[in-house]
Amino acid sequence: MFRRASNIYDSFRSIEVFLKLLGVLPLIWVDSAITDKSINQKLLNWLNLLGNCISYLLVVFIQYVPIRPSEGLLDQVYSSSILQTSSTLLPLLFIILGHAMGSQMKRIFHELNDFDQKLRVISFCAMDYQKHRILIICYQMCLISVTSLVTCSSFFVINNLSFPRVAYLYIWRVMLTWTVVAQQFVVTVWLIIERVKQMNKVFGMYFPKNGLPSSLLPKKGYQETGEVRNEKTQLIVLRHIVVLYDKIVDVVDLVNHCYSIQITICVGVCFSVGVISTFGVFKALLRWQELYFMGLHNIVWGAYYVCIVVIFISAGSQIAQEGKRTETLVYKGITNCPSSAVKNELNLFSQQLLHRRPIITCGMFVYDWTLMYTLIGATATYLIIMIQFDISVASLMSSNGTASKCEP
Repeated sequence: MFRRASNIYDSFRSIEVFLKLLGVLPLIWVDSAITDKSINQKLLNWLNLLGNCISYLLVVFIQYVPIRPSEGLLDQVYSSSILQTSSTLLPLLFIILGHAMGSQMKRIFHELNDFDQKLRVISFCAMDYQKHRILIICYQMCLISVTSLVTCSSFFVINNLSFPRVAYLYIWRVMLTWTVVAQQFVVTVWLIIERVKQMNKVFGMYFPKNGLPSSLLPKKGYQETGEVRNEKTQLIVLRHIVVLYDKIVDVVDLVNHCYSIQITICVGVCFSVGVISTFGVFKALLRWQELYFMGLHNIVWGAYYVCIVVIFISAGSQIAQEGKRTETLVYKGITNCPSSAVKNELNLFSQQLLHRRPIITCGMFVYDWTLMYTLIGATATYLIIMIQFDISVASLMSSNGTASKCEP
């Protein structure tokens, strides 16, 4: 892990180790493209899954506190059995899905590693795996640090509610599980984005841009020979790029298959917490002197979950933009290419681009900025409904108290 990164497996190693420590990935998760495991390795993975599930459920059982009756609508939401059950079962579901999809997730990196080898045939510049590893470690440390700070705000709530001390471990485990699942998805998509960018750079090297062959344009980081690319070279490179683009789309489809359930659940939970936190801030603003701590707590948690959704949507939107950039480069190549044979190949490639695009989706919706606008509108709608229910509950309680006082 501490030697210089020489492939995509080394770049991802830091997150892989953290995922294994939390039980979200199988203990035996080899880098080799051969996915067949021995009986001992399969048995070890099953024992690892069973041990993680039992230890997690044991902590849940020890820290369990009976739900106390509450009066306010916000208190009822926070102490509801649905919220407590979901916070318990969803991390356990992530652990099970991580083991069930482990071989498919590793296949993503096998395909990307094969992509790098094929891209190296037509490119003078290789992927900087060491830079990728440093960036991934920095992102991992930042997200874990922010999660730790957010979790500390819950520790103050635990002290006020007299929860058992083991609840600290429970909340920490739940938050880390959410965090590493988000990291795994975002980093995987980011590695794909970097390869699409590299493919687009290679395409720009060999095909005309603004009427000139791009081999005559200075490119920083590439060892240009200064010679004009001939038609035969362009055809060979184009056929390589068509295969690489098709492989990237297959990898994106595999990512959607492996992470659609986890990320959809994460977005749903982030949306629910965002609505509840916004309502909590509204309640705190009405009585800020008394409820300022609750208001700050809801602001911190709401901002944290909103940032997670923004990261998801930003990653999905960026890979779609890189796919559109590929289309733009192909259309410019068709316009400026003097060779009819190359132009015919570019036309066929443009048809492939229309029918196959790298899009991050769960099957119900696409992860782009339109989803963010939809979530904002839905948050406003549910916030109005919760405010109306809270006013109705307060009015009903006030009328019941007045009626009881009037009775002899």
